[in-house]
Amino acid sequence: MKQVLLLTFLIISCFYNHAQSFTPPADGGAINKTKAAPATPPAQKQATLANSNDDSLLMAMPKTTISIDNQSLDLGEMIEGTSKDFTYIITNTGTNPLKIGNVKGSCGCTVPTWPKEPIAPGASAEIKAKFNSKGKKGNQNKTITVKSNTDPLTTILTFKVKLIPDPNAPLVSPVPDQGAPIKQQITPMEAPSENKKDK
Repeated sequence: MKQVLLLTFLIISCFYNHAQSFTPPADGGAINKTKAAPATPPAQKQATLANSNDDSLLMAMPKTTISIDNQSLDLGEMIEGTSKDFTYIITNTGTNPLKIGNVKGSCGCTVPTWPKEPIAPGASAEIKAKFNSKGKKGNQNKTITVKSNTDPLTTILTFKVKLIPDPNAPLVSPVPDQGAPIKQQITPMEAPSENKKDK
C-alpha cells in the first residue's frame, strides 16, 4: 500500500512540475512540439532553383521561351581523328530568367559547355561543344540535349559532319601472319560402289 501511495505521489509531482514550466502559445493556437523550419525567403528560393540541375526543380521554375541560331549545324568535312569546336547562340525570348540545367551530347565524342548562371530576358549566351572524331569514319549525325525551364523541358540541337581519311597518314601495309597453320584441302573419300565385286 505504501508503494502505491509513493508511486502516485511521484507521478503527481512530475505532472505538477511539468505544468509549472509550460508556457502556452502567445496566439492561443494549438501546441506543436516539433520546431517548424524557418521559411525560405522568395529570393533565396529562386536562387536555389536557379542553381539546380534537377529536372523537377527546372519544371518548378517560372517558364520562359528561347530561340537558337542555327539549331542544326553542318560542320562540313574534317579529317578522321581530329577535333572541332563549334557554338550555338541561345536567346531568352521570354519574360522570366532562363536557367539551363543540363546539356548532354548523344555520345562521349561530344562534350558541351554552357552558362551556369541564369540568362536574363532578351539576353543571349553561348552553348559551346567539342566533337572528337577519334575512331569514327564517314558521315556523322549527332545530337545535343538541352534541359532548361522551358516548355517543353528539352530542346534538341543537332550537327552533322563528314569525316575524310587523313591524306598525310602513312600507308599501313598488312603484316603477313607468320604463325598461321597451313590449310590443307581434304577431299572426301569415294564410297565403294555396290556394283563392284570384291576380288
